[in-house]
Amino acid sequence: MEEPQGARTAASPGEEPAAAGAGMILTPDQRVRVFISSTLGELAAERAAARRAITRLHLVPVWYESGARPHPPRSMYRAYLKQSQVFVGIYWQRYGWVAPGMEISGLEDEFRLAAGKPMLLYVKRPAPEQEPRLAAMIDGIRAAGTTSYRTFGTPRELERLLADDLAVLLSERFAGEPVMADLPAGTVTFLLTDIEGSTRLWETVPEAMEVALERHNRLVTGVIEDHGGVVVTSRGEGDSFFAAFASAVSAVEAAGVCQLRLNAEAWPAGAALRVRMGLHSGEARVQDGDYVDHAPINRSARVKAAGHGGQVLVTKTTRDLVEGRLGGGFGLQRLGEFRLRDLAEPELIYQLTHAGLPADFPPIRTLAERSGNLPLPVSSFIGRERELEQTAAALGQARVVTLTGPGRAPARRWWSPCAPRNCCWCWTTAST
Repeated sequence: MEEPQGARTAASPGEEPAAAGAGMILTPDQRVRVFISSTLGELAAERAAARRAITRLHLVPVWYESGARPHPPRSMYRAYLKQSQVFVGIYWQRYGWVAPGMEISGLEDEFRLAAGKPMLLYVKRPAPEQEPRLAAMIDGIRAAGTTSYRTFGTPRELERLLADDLAVLLSERFAGEPVMADLPAGTVTFLLTDIEGSTRLWETVPEAMEVALERHNRLVTGVIEDHGGVVVTSRGEGDSFFAAFASAVSAVEAAGVCQLRLNAEAWPAGAALRVRMGLHSGEARVQDGDYVDHAPINRSARVKAAGHGGQVLVTKTTRDLVEGRLGGGFGLQRLGEFRLRDLAEPELIYQLTHAGLPADFPPIRTLAERSGNLPLPVSSFIGRERELEQTAAALGQARVVTLTGPGRAPARRWWSPCAPRNCCWCWTTAST
């Protein structure tokens, strides 16, 4: 620590901990909490990078930050440390502020108090003006041999290293621990979401996006859990959510409530989030804490990818399960049949409607309509490379190309690898 300042947790920005007097600082959920320890001013960009890495994994960053609070500094960060499961230390040149009556800085005190927790330590290089006491502290860590550290040069490199290390640590350290509710099995409705244009927002307004994503994660998690769903953190990617529901009605209503609350949220300037959502229902089995049936999940992902920010798309399977049963003013509007990526047959898609939600969106994102009659290939075509090249070359030079062969030759299968989309029709004749 550089000076005695307040503390914050990403789970409750701007709010006083309700149980601070009892030394108990709670977050709205029970996700793994990661404590960030570093000096403040010189590593401000690195602290922001660390928070981004933690948040993108749907974990809860906890950090000691500026903002006066009526609590003794050591008591404050000790309380935060006590309720954190992982310790992240980031060091560069400054040893930090030594409080009256203390022989070591808050920075070193946090490291010592975290003994016994999983630790991830990072040292920024080069450090030409590293203070002797910090150098001695790092030398002591190296000499002890119980905790290793990694070096980095830029905030972006630190963000990448930390995200990778956290993923590995959690998969190894917390394997088998009850970190989430039991997954529903049988007929399950899957909800997948992601933020439209999130990469651009991270590049243009990273600080605002950090705050916005924190609110988004808290809001979406709360709505899903309030409707009886389970957030499957292991399948979320970046800013996406993957949730499972035993009830199709609850899943669709949860998606609608999420959109209503997202629309009403007062987002930071330049970081108004628009989230697209897709739902599909199917039979799913659970084994070793995860789903072993991927087809309904993959279909949910394709439906989600076809939508736009603020839009909720639902398959016919899910629509049939909820028909006439939705409450809260929600309804479903048929959009039509569409071909989606990696799906062999067209999917009948419905859009969730509500008086408080936008109704007009651009056409959903689908594969280009096919004017030919060639089926989508479901396996690779092996061999005949020279003949395929000759066929493709002929298609580039002439409007009509004819292949002839003996009866029962697999003509459609031959055309599929080389025919441009929207250009080919195939006729076969009986054996002669």
